[in-house]
Amino acid sequence: MEWNVEASDDREVDAFDLLRPTDVLAISSAFDVVGCAPLLTGDRTDYAGERFPQLLATSRLEARAGMVESSRFCVDTSLREGRGGRALHDAVP
Repeated sequence: MEWNVEASDDREVDAFDLLRPTDVLAISSAFDVVGCAPLLTGDRTDYAGERFPQLLATSRLEARAGMVESSRFCVDTSLREGRGGRALHDAVP
């Protein structure tokens, strides 16, 4: 989307990081982090409405208790573990 993302100490940082998200990590059997998604509760942000208002009927997400938003996610697509010969990886809790 050609966004200008700032990096500090080899870490990408955006305004949503200042809201102290809860990071959900995907961990391999070797205990390596292979995926991550920072989650914010709907009462702390309106990420969808702020960044993608064209996707919402009212240009705002009507947040409710228990809703979460993520400003980004990452996945190590080179990992062979969990693929089972398919294009997508299995995620096991």
